[in-house]
Amino acid sequence: MVGNLQVREPGLLERWSIIRHSIGFYYAVGMAARFQPPPGCELTLTLLHTALKSLICQHPALGISLEDESGDEPRFVRLPRIDLREVVTSIQLPADANQDDELTKVITERVSRPFNDLGRLPLWRLVVLTPSNPQDGVDIALFMHHGITDGGGAVIFHQSLLSALQSADPSADSHPVVEVPELPLVPSVHSLLALPVSWLTVAKTLWKSWFSAPCEGLWTGPPVTASKPLATRYKFISVPPSRVAALSKACKANQTTMTALLEAVVAQAMFAHLPADGTADELSGVCPINLRRFIPDIGDRAIANLVSSDEHTFARADTDVWAVARRVKQQLATKLAAGDRDLNTGMIKFVGDFRAYFLGKIGKPRDSSFEVSNVGLVDGNLDDPSGWRIARLVFSQSANVTGSALEFSASTVRGGDLCLGLSWQDGVDDSGLAGAVLAEVGRRLEQLAAL
Repeated sequence: MVGNLQVREPGLLERWSIIRHSIGFYYAVGMAARFQPPPGCELTLTLLHTALKSLICQHPALGISLEDESGDEPRFVRLPRIDLREVVTSIQLPADANQDDELTKVITERVSRPFNDLGRLPLWRLVVLTPSNPQDGVDIALFMHHGITDGGGAVIFHQSLLSALQSADPSADSHPVVEVPELPLVPSVHSLLALPVSWLTVAKTLWKSWFSAPCEGLWTGPPVTASKPLATRYKFISVPPSRVAALSKACKANQTTMTALLEAVVAQAMFAHLPADGTADELSGVCPINLRRFIPDIGDRAIANLVSSDEHTFARADTDVWAVARRVKQQLATKLAAGDRDLNTGMIKFVGDFRAYFLGKIGKPRDSSFEVSNVGLVDGNLDDPSGWRIARLVFSQSANVTGSALEFSASTVRGGDLCLGLSWQDGVDDSGLAGAVLAEVGRRLEQLAAL
């Protein structure tokens, strides 16, 4: 029997996520798509297996696993075959079940679960939730190891699955064991991009790390705490299509973007529920940046970890949400205009021991208050009722032990809902702040859409 074949060593950013997974500081990226079938069709496991076989033959990341994850030399290996019965879990919901509640339960449990059987199983899992009336839409929830993908890659998975379902033969008899083809794994981001960092940026980062005292009015939640095992809390809200259209129109009128608006609204919602006694007059927000835009040859079709981030500050005194959103939009535009220069992804090459770096953060203040990760507008084929469609995407991720106190994940299907998920580490919020902030964000978006 043919065994695993070593593909390559992980790159720096991939190793960054591998170490976090191995020490229980971050487990998974999640993306749940609600698939609606064409008339007279239903999503059977056989049909899904046929489509997944097509995906495994397209995307090399789906056919690999990890060996020696906790060791000094972890390595990506290609599996000879994948038994989809060990990767896909199917749940038939009873007639009285609330589909969104059941999806929330699945997401909460799965992003709190490490990937097991490394070296034997791939670095992704699917959970299929089928309602009593499948025509209402079947939720296919994907969970992937952050070492092999990011939010953008999870979207590419579902768009590829949509295409595969469109062309799959419903009558085909597909065997659940898939032979993995020998495909070259997408190179690491540090191999694809130069990611140069100026000495001025290095000096500023070192100064902040070594000498800068925390701002008294900056709220970043409780200090970094490592819980064993890592438990993530998760909720999400949906903004209906009519409100999404109104918000998009308002963003254009106010010369900003949806991502910038979400950051501004999240900041103001947090200020509304944080103490106004001077301890929470400033917030620091992180916005992930999809680096695929700088990799034209493979970026738009690569399931890989190709991400960086930018950081923005917010003050309680800044109450004009559109002015704040315009400022954030400009800051992001300036960052993107610099290309791959001076990104924090480029900075990690100066971190010697990743494991010691993460463990050394325990007990120290967090670097940021919140994160807003937005995968943007996704084409779900909603204008074609005769084909398969993605009606909705729900983005999620594990709590990040050393990251922001609150982590928001946004996704929008063109012509469909905008879904905003919120992840936080169990124990970080015992006061109900997270739920209150998410509800406040929903109310404020509703108000802005109604103007």
